[in-house]
Amino acid sequence: MFTKRSITLTSIYTSIAFIIAISCADGNAIKEKNATSNPYVGTWRLFKTTGNMVGSERTGEDLPFYEEYLIDPDGTFTKIRIDHGITKRAEGSYTFSEENNEATLTYSSPENMIVNCTQDNTEHLIFSSKKTCHNSAMACDQPGLFYEKVTN
Repeated sequence: MFTKRSITLTSIYTSIAFIIAISCADGNAIKEKNATSNPYVGTWRLFKTTGNMVGSERTGEDLPFYEEYLIDPDGTFTKIRIDHGITKRAEGSYTFSEENNEATLTYSSPENMIVNCTQDNTEHLIFSSKKTCHNSAMACDQPGLFYEKVTN
């Protein structure tokens, strides 16, 4: 037989379990919201290159190499380039300037993959929308590299 005390304890345990379950679910929702609240987090794949000469634009199968950035919500990124069957990988951290729609990527392992005007270990991506971005090195006659977002 159930006593009034056992029913009360059962209600308390059930309430505690319910509160814990809700707390865990809310924590996961917050983590997911933080990961997706930054529209720049995700995979960005090279879709176009440009040069200084008329007709130097290349897209699709004509791209000189395959390249993508994996921008993670934890403030880190990975850049992967496949060129003539050789895969290179570089990593580092990033900061965003919402005011300038720009990411500053700081490489910890450059692997000769940095395209910039300053010859240091940083690279800048300028976001023209939440779906496309390009490098800033065009300002100093470097190739223009254009990326599109392919995953969140």
